[in-house]
Amino acid sequence: MVAASTKATLKNSFGSPLITMDLFIEDFDDLSVEKIFDQIQTRQHDKRQVQTIQELEHQKQQELEIMHKIEHCNLGRSGGALHFNCLLDQMAEMEVKKFQQGHYCCIRFIMSNDFTKVVFDGKLTLEDYPLLSKRWDYKQTEMHEQILLPEHFQPGYIVFRFRHFNPLDDYGESEERFVMVSYVPIDNTLPAKLRFSYSVNLNSMVEKMNDKLDNQVKYFEAGSLDEITVLRIFYLLYPSLDMDLYVTSKQQNEMIPALKFDKPTSRGRGPRRMIR
Repeated sequence: MVAASTKATLKNSFGSPLITMDLFIEDFDDLSVEKIFDQIQTRQHDKRQVQTIQELEHQKQQELEIMHKIEHCNLGRSGGALHFNCLLDQMAEMEVKKFQQGHYCCIRFIMSNDFTKVVFDGKLTLEDYPLLSKRWDYKQTEMHEQILLPEHFQPGYIVFRFRHFNPLDDYGESEERFVMVSYVPIDNTLPAKLRFSYSVNLNSMVEKMNDKLDNQVKYFEAGSLDEITVLRIFYLLYPSLDMDLYVTSKQQNEMIPALKFDKPTSRGRGPRRMIR
């Protein structure tokens, strides 16, 4: 029942034309390419013998529609993984230019209904959301947990300006960097197909933003808006800050003597344990 339920869920999420076959195996060796290929060939041969001409034509039409969608999405193979080269619609292109010119402090994009384009879905100005106009200082530790984006923000690709003072500069030079967040909630409120689309389009979207904004965009994936804090962005822009904290914490742990426990009196309980 679990297998049948999982298969039905995947077919509903990705579409039955994309998942046309399921295989049951009893041995790890059955996962070899040769055996899987033989199974597919055998099933397709048996299926064609009982299919009518109408069914074959319908199947061919479905395959053509899928191939057309794949071609429209500029699907390419790189490094053994599939990546969609997402397309920005005309309005998104215009809004990115306005964002670069400083008209907005934050913009958001979502996937189109047919998953072939990334479309513009909203913006924030400094008048709408003055929090992003603040220049953050890493030394002000009381502000590290400040959440940077409004709580009503919906899932999508969010690009914003992060104004701050360079924590690695002795003079604390003021800087402004572009940050992109792929926000997909972890509570499974989005369909699996939409979550998959945001994931596979992420690298392509980052490349688009780097090209359109003439600047290197730092990015990360977030499952909750609570993760988009001042401290998280500082660690993203300056990884050495996070490394310094890790080294300090490790040194402190090494100074603490190991806890020792007496050997248990019962038989078969094992040797003395040490916990750090």
